[in-house]
Amino acid sequence: MVVVVDELSPTILTSYRTNSRDWFCVPGCARIPVHDLRHTHASIALQAAVHPKILQERLGHSNVKVTLDTYSHVMPPMHAEAAARIAAIVDGR
Repeated sequence: MVVVVDELSPTILTSYRTNSRDWFCVPGCARIPVHDLRHTHASIALQAAVHPKILQERLGHSNVKVTLDTYSHVMPPMHAEAAARIAAIVDGR
């Protein structure tokens, strides 16, 4: 996990265990539970078309099925885009 408080001096944590009392704080921002940042990161990554296998590795999940089962709720809006891309190929556009 990389926690960037100051873009010139990021703090890199190679091992981090969270519990309900752990918060990520940046001056001027709300306190955010660390685990919520993990879910936010995953959701944004999928919406940005990051390949699920890459995300699985970043999150440390044992396999991509865990990642897809956990974050599939953010993927339905992506279905329309996928259909449009396939239609464009079929239509020769």
